[in-house]
Amino acid sequence: MGRLKLYAGLEKIDMISNELLITIKHQLYNTQKSIVKISGSSMEPLLIDGDYVIIISDISSVNIGAVYLIEYYGQLLLHRCVQVEQNYICFKGDNSLRIERIEEKNI
Repeated sequence: MGRLKLYAGLEKIDMISNELLITIKHQLYNTQKSIVKISGSSMEPLLIDGDYVIIISDISSVNIGAVYLIEYYGQLLLHRCVQVEQNYICFKGDNSLRIERIEEKNI
């Protein structure tokens, strides 16, 4: 069993089924929390493949340096906020080169 971590936001959960995505969204909507097992290496060494995180959906603002669960082109990613621009928020895995730029209205 992986380690359990608590975060006020969301690392990379590789391609997941629509059913799992709907389940996570349903849990967040109804209880404000969901436990998710992550896969991938984009947030190493903070999070490793097999870790569990508790997702909390009660977020009133996005803070640089915090880790958030985001939906990006059909993938759920647990990445760190690295920049806040006028209309966009940028996220990046700690062990990743790619930056995900998301319109603020989609957060």
